[in-house]
Amino acid sequence: MSILEITHNAGFFSCCTARLFQIIEYFNLNKSIPQIVDCKKQFKNYKTGLYIDTDITYEYFKHPDEVCLPNISWNGPVELSNIVLQDKHKLQITNYKDILLANISYFIEKYFTLSDNVRDLVDYILKKYSISCHETCGVYYRGTDIFEETNTGPWDEYILRAKEIKEKNENIRFMVQSDEPGFVDRFILTFPDSIFVREVSNEDKFIHSLYFLATMYIISKTKYIICSSSNVSLWFIFFRNNTENIIQYLNQKEYMYTMKNELYQHNQSETDHWLY
Repeated sequence: MSILEITHNAGFFSCCTARLFQIIEYFNLNKSIPQIVDCKKQFKNYKTGLYIDTDITYEYFKHPDEVCLPNISWNGPVELSNIVLQDKHKLQITNYKDILLANISYFIEKYFTLSDNVRDLVDYILKKYSISCHETCGVYYRGTDIFEETNTGPWDEYILRAKEIKEKNENIRFMVQSDEPGFVDRFILTFPDSIFVREVSNEDKFIHSLYFLATMYIISKTKYIICSSSNVSLWFIFFRNNTENIIQYLNQKEYMYTMKNELYQHNQSETDHWLY
C-alpha cells in the first residue's frame, strides 16, 4: 500500500498548498496517486487536546474515496505554471494567469472538495449575510508576516480598485476579509455596506479554521476579486478554476528571508503593480 506522509505545518492555506504540491510531486515520480495521504502532522495550529495527533484534514475536505472521479492517466509530469520555479512554493507570489489550472484541476477536485460540514457553513454564511456571489466583489488583503515574502501595497490602492469596480457596477457589494483589522475598518469606512464575516474571528482556533475556509471559498466564487499575493489568494484561483476578473497586486521583493528572490526583475514597474 502506497502512503504519502505530509508533515508541512504552517498557516491553513500554506498547509493546503504543501499537500497539493506533494501529491502532485508523488504523481510525477510514481505515475500514480498515493493510496493513502497521511496529514496527521498538518494543521497543528487548529488542533487542541485529544485531537493533536489526529488527521483533521477530512473535517475540511472530503476523503478522496468519496469524490467520484475516474483514475487519472499518466500523460507526463504535471506542470504547475508557465514559469519555471526553483521553489514551487513561490507560486503564490507569481502572476496567477501563468498557472496551468487545467493541469491541476483534477487534484483540486479529488483532494480539496469541501466537506459536508464546511459546505453547510458556506450555505449558512451566504444566507446570514445575504450574499449573491454574482453581485459581489471579494476583497482580501494579506498583511502581518507576509512582508517577508512580498510587498503588499498601500491600503488606499485596494480601495481605489474597489471604487473603479463600483463606478462600473453600481449594484456591486464588497465582501472584505483580512488578517489586518485596520484594513477591514478602513475599507468599511469607505464602503459601509460591505460584508465582513465576523465568525472568522472566533477565538477557538478549530472553529476559526472552518469559518475561514468557508469564507475564502465564498470569496473565490464572487464576480470580482481584489487581492494581494499570498497562499490564500492562490486558493481563490484554485477553487475558482479560472483567473477571470481577478485584480492581483504583485510587487516582488529583491530578497526573501535574506535570500535572493529568483522572481525579482530589476526592470519591474516602479509604479503599477496591479495585474488584471
